[in-house]
Amino acid sequence: MPPKGAESLSSLNQSSKFQSPPKHKKDFYLDTGTFLTEGEKHEETGNIKLLSGFPNANYINETYSEITGCLDTLNQRIKTVVDSNQDVFISAYKDSMNKMNSELKDIKYRMSSDKMKEKQEQKLKLVEKERDWFRDEALRLNRKCKKLEEEIKRVKSYYNSKK
Repeated sequence: MPPKGAESLSSLNQSSKFQSPPKHKKDFYLDTGTFLTEGEKHEETGNIKLLSGFPNANYINETYSEITGCLDTLNQRIKTVVDSNQDVFISAYKDSMNKMNSELKDIKYRMSSDKMKEKQEQKLKLVEKERDWFRDEALRLNRKCKKLEEEIKRVKSYYNSKK
């Protein structure tokens, strides 16, 4: 066992070969030399093969191909579920938007009818005020006419009495 503080030759080789990832995620990326692969895809499966110099490379390659196959199947299943649910969601969304649109139209109609009623009430009040003014004016003129008629009668009776 090497003494404390002293690093072995293999750990120095590993640390220079594999860099430690940065602390921040945004700065994190993997160099192409980080992976232990040949960089060539397998002709049959399309999977990347592990370098053959490692122990259990065949087992790792087979397991890797099984995992990628399962992931592909899972991705296809998820895609079909998402697609079917997306159609259901879109139809439900359209239904709710249609309901909201009809409610909005109804509210606008009620608001416009309320405004029309308010305008009619204002016009009715204005017409009633005019009616009241004309009635009062007619009554005033009627009183004035009666006074003038009485005065005319008095004047006539005065002239008739003098004759």
